[in-house]
Amino acid sequence: MNNDNLRLNYLADLYIAQELVLLDALLSQIPYSNNKSVDIPLKDIPKGIFLKTSHDWLQRIMEILDRFMKLGIIDNYRGDINVDVEESTLISYREKLFAEQAKRKKSDNSKLFAWFEDNIFNIKTDAEVLRLPFSDEVKKQVSLTLLEILYTHWRDAFYNDQLDKQSRCSVPKIVITNEIEKHGLGKYDTLAFNRAVTNLRKKLKTISKVEKHVYIGYVDTALVFGISQNPY
Repeated sequence: MNNDNLRLNYLADLYIAQELVLLDALLSQIPYSNNKSVDIPLKDIPKGIFLKTSHDWLQRIMEILDRFMKLGIIDNYRGDINVDVEESTLISYREKLFAEQAKRKKSDNSKLFAWFEDNIFNIKTDAEVLRLPFSDEVKKQVSLTLLEILYTHWRDAFYNDQLDKQSRCSVPKIVITNEIEKHGLGKYDTLAFNRAVTNLRKKLKTISKVEKHVYIGYVDTALVFGISQNPY
């Protein structure tokens, strides 16, 4: 990746949002890749965000792939669309994009009503700020890590106007388990994954007011996660 040519400050907000969507689509396919070659799951990509800048959403994706190639973020791509990638490069560029996006949103952070601070999950409601503290004990870290992962994806969707009408987003299970494992918390099969979700739900129930504002549900091969200022 050629950091000298990124020039992220020149990218429009919508372009950053589009690139984040495409990067997440690529990263979600890494576990299924063969020799670093992945297929973009076009049927799972929200087309609306690309149609905002082009009448041909697929053409817009290919324009972004061209940019990625010039920057060295991907190695190559083929027509169907198959892409040669390096996971660490994708993650590094995603972090840079999100940092630029967060910098632009900093002045508007007052509308982001949920955040983490010192192992405490906070939700600002109309009446009060609700706080859910987490222990530093290792055995409690899976619940904290899982919530942080879900929250990060929710926050990205929040900033990119990709939440549904109930302030929810969908996060693929494979993406979650990969991120949990990267935190050094071990391999996560289906049983371990379901146990982690169950334990997080139990943690949320320790403060009933918090639980009313947070939604976690299953759909196909993903978790649906949502946070609302008003109880569901």
